[in-house]
Amino acid sequence: MKKQSKNRVATFTAAALSLALLAACSVAPGSTGTTGMTGTSKPAGSEGVKQYTAAPAVARYDEVNNYYTAVNSPQKPVLSAEMAKALRSFSRESFRLLFQSKADDNLLYVPLSLYMDLSMLTDATASQTRADLDRALNQGEDITAQARQEAMQALLYSYNKEIVEGDIKARLANAIWLKDSYKYTDGYQQLLEDVYQADSYTWAQGAEKSASAAMGRWVEDNTFGLLPASTIPDDLPRSTTLMVLLNALYYKCSWGFEFDPELNTKAPFQLPDGSTVEAEFMNQTIYKSRGVIEAQYQAADIIMSDLSRMRFVLPNEGIEPEDLLENDGFWRDLLDLQADDSAIVNWTIPKSDVNGKMDLLPLLEDLGLGSLMKFMDMSAGLEGSPDAFLSEATQAVRIKMHEKGVEAAAVTVLAVDESAPMNPPEIDMKLDRPFFAALISPEGQAIFLAYIEVPQSK
Repeated sequence: MKKQSKNRVATFTAAALSLALLAACSVAPGSTGTTGMTGTSKPAGSEGVKQYTAAPAVARYDEVNNYYTAVNSPQKPVLSAEMAKALRSFSRESFRLLFQSKADDNLLYVPLSLYMDLSMLTDATASQTRADLDRALNQGEDITAQARQEAMQALLYSYNKEIVEGDIKARLANAIWLKDSYKYTDGYQQLLEDVYQADSYTWAQGAEKSASAAMGRWVEDNTFGLLPASTIPDDLPRSTTLMVLLNALYYKCSWGFEFDPELNTKAPFQLPDGSTVEAEFMNQTIYKSRGVIEAQYQAADIIMSDLSRMRFVLPNEGIEPEDLLENDGFWRDLLDLQADDSAIVNWTIPKSDVNGKMDLLPLLEDLGLGSLMKFMDMSAGLEGSPDAFLSEATQAVRIKMHEKGVEAAAVTVLAVDESAPMNPPEIDMKLDRPFFAALISPEGQAIFLAYIEVPQSK
């Protein structure tokens, strides 16, 4: 591909990494317009399932930014510079690790959803479990629990609104489910209500099927049907499950400049193996756009009606995406493109409706959280400090791009199970082949050390 100057016309085919879809599409708090409002939907009651507390059902009007928000905060929470950096680092590192082991053609991932679910779990833990989670979430930044919690409030504030003009709707919701034989500590219950605005439910032993169905309805309600109730598997919760933490993120917004369906074309989309599939492409030219042409890729974004930006990065032909993930410039332009609005961009974007679901336990292990799958100290969140471990971590994502705009949703599920009593190992020590031996004193010193090849000396 011939290299061009950064301000010349660039033609983009939007084969962008999916991280950009929700990392770049942050909801701009300065949006204005005619507003409407909806409260958080609640799943209908089921036998053996009770709602303990509910997120605010009545939205509060924000006179400064002119929109309704479902977060009941006396003033707008602030996302600190340190937390913003930690979130970006977490997004970058976790996406890089996922890409290394991706199994499907598409990688759809919403780091914000996983981060908030892990944050809610972190506040229920103590001792080494808490230290491991803090290390993974803080990404080397010096961040206090209070600063992290304030950041979660800031995200909830920004991502819960509905503006009729511009077809803008965003929701960031939390829910936590607890087996009714357990009880939250007072401090953790307060955090769930004040910081995470979480819907809180309990289920009775034997009511796992009812709880699973209610969780599915919660997912469907809080993603406005974009993700189905079947996102929650039928076998969750299990008889051994003591807690399930859910986070849902929904985003819908129109393009700042909508695409004309009359200009759509059908053309080949090139797959990684060199073959092609036919796709329907949306086309338009946007002047005064942000865009750059670098040695390995091109990047540009489209402003949305809420003033956020939909950003795309197109690797040059012959460039492996794995190489870009190690390129600091790529991450800068994917997450924080700083180009001026002087480019002319000829957009050719495939109409898309993609979805995926993945197991996040391998990612958490790569992030240094493998210990959680063996034991978690839950004493900060649950009375009685039950032995527990992280048994499940999944995320489901769906992203749609069409002529009017973007619609996307994600749900992250973390399940905590009771640690089963370990069966004592049964070992057959039949020393019928060469072996090592040691005689150890009560003080721990080796008196004799031996390696026996022949049981009787000649």
